[in-house]
Amino acid sequence: MTRVEVLLSVYDGERHLGEQVDSILAQRDVDVRLTVRDDGSRDGSVALLRARGVDVRAGTNLGLPDAYFSLLQDSTDDVDLWALADQDDVWLPHKLARAAAQLEGHEGPALYCARVLVVDEDLRPLYPHVLPHRGPSFANALVQNVATGCTVVLNREARALVRDRWPSYAVMHDSWLYLVLAGTGTVLYDPEVVVHYRQHGANVVGMGHGPVARVAGRVRRQLRPGGAGAHGRQDRELLRTHGDVLRPQARRELEAFLAAQHHLPGRLRYALRGAAHRQTRGSDAVLKALQVLGRV
Repeated sequence: MTRVEVLLSVYDGERHLGEQVDSILAQRDVDVRLTVRDDGSRDGSVALLRARGVDVRAGTNLGLPDAYFSLLQDSTDDVDLWALADQDDVWLPHKLARAAAQLEGHEGPALYCARVLVVDEDLRPLYPHVLPHRGPSFANALVQNVATGCTVVLNREARALVRDRWPSYAVMHDSWLYLVLAGTGTVLYDPEVVVHYRQHGANVVGMGHGPVARVAGRVRRQLRPGGAGAHGRQDRELLRTHGDVLRPQARRELEAFLAAQHHLPGRLRYALRGAAHRQTRGSDAVLKALQVLGRV
């Protein structure tokens, strides 16, 4: 069977952690190795894990995205695939088997990701996450992430590509991985739901309760002091860390995007004709407005 190392960062996750760990260990048709790094929890997370026979690496509080960068950097060599997990979701039993089937035999670096069903704190369904109708692409990854972290699985070539080339800034670990792999390899998006993504008040990163709430939240984050330019900062880091291995077309798109941000006329022209885009018309219109304002 395909050997998969599941990488889980835990921080004060005791309330929902047991269900998530049980769902990871119950994955079908794959050989699962669960690696947990505790990010300085103050609750009973570590005791809960050890009671289930799970080894836990104790660590200082790195926060996100660095906790997952650390897990990937220190991940095990003798497996076939590496999967990321959040502490409060529930995986469907076939999640890793689907990823393994789609990644099997794929040449070159590849990232698998999939759709999630957003549920409430008690796992009652709220809505399925919107599908990326324009598909994964580097032009999309410049300004948006469609690779939800709890669904991400990397093959060996993808893991090798990101290790030892970590950014000094990233929007989030999944956003960084999507950007790197979209520019250097292949991103495989599975439209089938494979995770029940728990939405609650303590989420570090949440989906929001519906598309309008998500767009409104995005605009608020971009307009508040210090909130602008997150994707631009991440994209500049990509040029520094992976500029030498980007596909030629991806490098041209990256350089055009970054060059346009320096002055208003360039931002206006890019908003009208540039390649970077989001997945829906409404969100893309918001993006263009933020580009003109220099807030992307």
